[in-house]
Amino acid sequence: EEYDQLRIMAYPNTNVFILCFSIVDPDSYSNILSKWIPELNRYAPRVPIILVGTKLDLRNDPSTLEQLTEKHQRPIAQSQGEYLARICSAKAYLECSSMLNFNIRNVFEQAIETYILHEQRYRNGISNGRRILSAKFQSCSWFNSLVCCTNGSKTSSKKTLRTKKDKQNRYTL
Repeated sequence: EEYDQLRIMAYPNTNVFILCFSIVDPDSYSNILSKWIPELNRYAPRVPIILVGTKLDLRNDPSTLEQLTEKHQRPIAQSQGEYLARICSAKAYLECSSMLNFNIRNVFEQAIETYILHEQRYRNGISNGRRILSAKFQSCSWFNSLVCCTNGSKTSSKKTLRTKKDKQNRYTL
């Protein structure tokens, strides 16, 4: 709660929200609807959302299933994630596992694609973003360094794509 106001101050500079919940933590799933969606609808209603279920590797893990059963809970099914994405008007729903390095890249590619399509529609008021998206992906090696989508200066509504690397040359957002 102490970071609520600080977090909200960052929303005007956000182009895409990646809302994550743990597939093996039903409370985190519930928080998407009870906390995060109302907050985003209030402070950033026009910013697109990608919904991501994390810890996919634990959905069928016997130890995890046993712990959930003891609490009378079950892992979140893919269909539940897809349903939540529809309710939240998310542009996409993906599941990933950082432990298995499964679908991580797709999450960021989807966020970038969503940003580009949203920006193109915003600028032109039409839905021809696929052609622009294809050209942008072909013309840049953006994934050699992770692309961070941020607003440009406050005086300009033009948005820019910037890259950042940390000291260990790992990609950061």
